[in-house]
Amino acid sequence: MFNQGLRRVFYGWWIVLAAFLNLLFAVGIIFYGFPVFYPFLVESLGFTRAQLTQGFLLGFLVVGLLFALVAGVLIDRYGPRSVILVGVVFVGGSLVLMGRISKLWQYYALCISEVLGYTLAGPIPKGLRPDGAPDSDRVEGSIPETAPKEHGDQVARAVRTPNFWLIVGGCTLVIGAIGAVIQHFILFLRDEGYTPAMASRLSSGLLLSSLAGRVLVGYFADRYIKKNVMALFYLLLGLSIPLLFLAHQPSAAWSFAVAFGFSMGADYMLIPLVTAECFGLSALGRKNLRRLSQLPSRLVHNDSGSHSRCRGSLRHYTKTGDE
Repeated sequence: MFNQGLRRVFYGWWIVLAAFLNLLFAVGIIFYGFPVFYPFLVESLGFTRAQLTQGFLLGFLVVGLLFALVAGVLIDRYGPRSVILVGVVFVGGSLVLMGRISKLWQYYALCISEVLGYTLAGPIPKGLRPDGAPDSDRVEGSIPETAPKEHGDQVARAVRTPNFWLIVGGCTLVIGAIGAVIQHFILFLRDEGYTPAMASRLSSGLLLSSLAGRVLVGYFADRYIKKNVMALFYLLLGLSIPLLFLAHQPSAAWSFAVAFGFSMGADYMLIPLVTAECFGLSALGRKNLRRLSQLPSRLVHNDSGSHSRCRGSLRHYTKTGDE
């Protein structure tokens, strides 16, 4: 009886459930949840903040950029299911071993392993299409997707267009600001006098607001010009950052979390939409630039011992990206 009920469930819902759990562990815990533990790692292991936040940067430099490209080859050869399962093993195993580290090199090694799992199991294109969609489906007005031997020509044409460099430049600056906030938000709130529990609640509020932005931005993207919607949320993202100067007041901290989180979620959805509209669905591989853009804020804090210079830099990044 129970098995018959399971068989009656549309198979697509199992895909949705599996994708949700996969992204929860491979992306949610690694990228969004792990900074919650930074203050405790500083206290218990004696690492500096720069050393902690540079662990994942090192991972992306060592394996992220390479395996973001290799993952596509592995998916073509072995299929997305096998690649995702291998990535989940790397992520899960690394998180379990994190409880036994005592040396900085061990932390860095596990960060590299986690990024490897993130790259294989995370939100990379899996080459899948909606049920029933013919292979000839294309985004109207985009560069057509062709055989692999012609992919190099598509990339070369895209690189020669101003839109390509505008998207790369704007996304790098804005996602750099987003990544820096995510990585430092808990540490910043602790410096402002918030308890670990309150800092975690504010971080959770930011992420919940991000989910709302991801869902609701589709309404605006369907009714207005996508690039204009993207610029609007870039602007809102930048305008929310000065609220950090008043973060010692809970109302300002919550206002920042809601405004920044909503804009962040909208941004993540709009980047692939705008990119696909300009160049087609095969031109979405720019995700790992975010880690490179977070390095300045980490070094600024370690050099000055304060987040005040970081806030000014983040505001400048988002305004430049919006322009």
